[in-house]
Amino acid sequence: MLAAHDDSGGSPSGGLPSHDPVYFQAPDYTHWTVHEVHDPVTPGGRALLFVSSAGFRRVRSFPTDWRRLSPADLWKLSWQR
Repeated sequence: MLAAHDDSGGSPSGGLPSHDPVYFQAPDYTHWTVHEVHDPVTPGGRALLFVSSAGFRRVRSFPTDWRRLSPADLWKLSWQR
């Protein structure tokens, strides 16, 4: 499986989330890009945005160390709300 993870544990900008995407391949062989973004529904909130040629998903409840998840765990997380 294809995966790219940021092992730095955070960003150099004082605890703000990194804007660098994580790439992974799902079990159905689609390639996904995951970004942590501002959540327009929750003031000051964050969400994960999963994007592929098949569509996109927004996940509002996710672990702070999501960048360290395996591709299989990212795939499971992408089906959460």
